[in-house]
Amino acid sequence: YVIANIRELADVTIGDTITDYAEPAAKPLPGYKKPMQMVFSDFYPGTNTDYSKLREAFDKLTLNDASFSFSPQNSPALGFGFRCGFLGLLHMEII
Repeated sequence: YVIANIRELADVTIGDTITDYAEPAAKPLPGYKKPMQMVFSDFYPGTNTDYSKLREAFDKLTLNDASFSFSPQNSPALGFGFRCGFLGLLHMEII
């Protein structure tokens, strides 16, 4: 069995290498390549109070889809929102 002291799911990503504490690996095992987003879109909540709800929804979506990414974005006209990355247009439509 494995005991991991993981406090946040954001601390762990697909492709992480698990090693022995006494003999840690010098570098991760080869073979996994992080997906590269090709299409980006900005999303802004309807009201500023919905910002935290939108962030929570994106956090949950990231758990289901490792190829989806998001980062905070600020626009003078629209306020606070998120820039989301997708693999392509179809991926963006599905999500």
